[in-house]
Amino acid sequence: MLSTVLFSLVLVSASHSLEVVRTSLPSIVEAGEDARLFCEADEEFDSCYWYLPGEEGVRCGPLTQTQSMCRSVNNIHFNGTSTNCQILIKQLKNEQSGDWVCSLNKDGVTVNSTVQLTGAMQATLDWGEGIFGTITLTAGNPKTFDCQARHTRPVGIFLWHLGQDDSHENRFVNENEIIESVGDNKIANVSQILILDPKPELNEQRLFCTYIQEDETGRELFRETTSIELRVHYLSSARDTTVVEAANSGENFNISVKFSALPRPQDSDVVWQIEQGGEMLEIGVEEENFKQEQNYIVYPLQQESQYEYSAMMTILNISAEESEKQHYLKISNQLNSGETLELVQHFDIQVDRIQIAGGDETPLTTIIVIIVLMVIITVIIVIMATVYAKKTDRWCYHNSSRPYVNPDMRAQKEPLQVQHHPYARPSTK
Repeated sequence: MLSTVLFSLVLVSASHSLEVVRTSLPSIVEAGEDARLFCEADEEFDSCYWYLPGEEGVRCGPLTQTQSMCRSVNNIHFNGTSTNCQILIKQLKNEQSGDWVCSLNKDGVTVNSTVQLTGAMQATLDWGEGIFGTITLTAGNPKTFDCQARHTRPVGIFLWHLGQDDSHENRFVNENEIIESVGDNKIANVSQILILDPKPELNEQRLFCTYIQEDETGRELFRETTSIELRVHYLSSARDTTVVEAANSGENFNISVKFSALPRPQDSDVVWQIEQGGEMLEIGVEEENFKQEQNYIVYPLQQESQYEYSAMMTILNISAEESEKQHYLKISNQLNSGETLELVQHFDIQVDRIQIAGGDETPLTTIIVIIVLMVIITVIIVIMATVYAKKTDRWCYHNSSRPYVNPDMRAQKEPLQVQHHPYARPSTK
């Protein structure tokens, strides 16, 4: 009988168990703003509590329609109903960011539910490695920029762009990973790097790193920006630099080279060099006039575009002797700080020689060797074809359609008189 009563009580209790049917969604609010949290039950409850984030286990409650004030925390007010434990948090404090636990009580039954509330903290944004002000990018040395956001909550996104306008056409596509270090209180330090390859177009531009924090709806909470001014030191031969071709004796032969430079090199820093037998002839470029040394004429620099220049030298009445000389164009580009870039372009000049694809010379001896090899290969092919034809009865070795008759050679072996004399005696053996 007692067991039947207990079983009936369990059924009644199970059929009227308290459940949380709806809670507020995870939300992000700025510190100092008001926040609202709720957890709704499927039936009326006797009282409810809210446990605040943190290890201290601070509890606010019991809360009812008649007890709306939280005695332990003065910025929390109950404004719910008998089925909805809803509270208003006035001017959210930094330490109140985290997981809140709603606890509903009825007839000794307790159900709990957790709601996440994040108090946003604006990050401090700065460049890593202590860089600031102006930085010089040098050709051939890609530069890594490290943008760091400290004490951020929630974690935001980075935008990299040239100039203050961060619209899409000014942005860099940066697929480098965002590095995060998140503490227990969800306060994080994050960073992202951008690698820039020095180009003249970046000179006197400002590189911006913008860090944006948003709430759960995409609403912008905070925006921080830091920037640095770029200077570019650049020197490189152009891709379409003229290829030196073979020259013919007696002609005036031009050598031209294009290069990109920033800043523009001094004319005296552009020098043509001709070397033979350990002796070096140097001819510097002049600003306005051409300059002639021996049979070499050097012309002033020509500006092809904003950062591109061309230099040219003419060899008058070129001779085969020029093939034995080494020809160079040496360009130096120096900053006020003393940093120097140097470009040396070598020209392999061939006079009265055949030029094949790729610029390699083919002297007469090489041509003769090639012809001899071709003749030998042809003879080998003919011999192999002849042997093959003979073995397979092809071409002129093919059999006639008439049957082959082997002549009787015995009669031809007898003496002539035996074969033809009518009175000859038979031989006795």
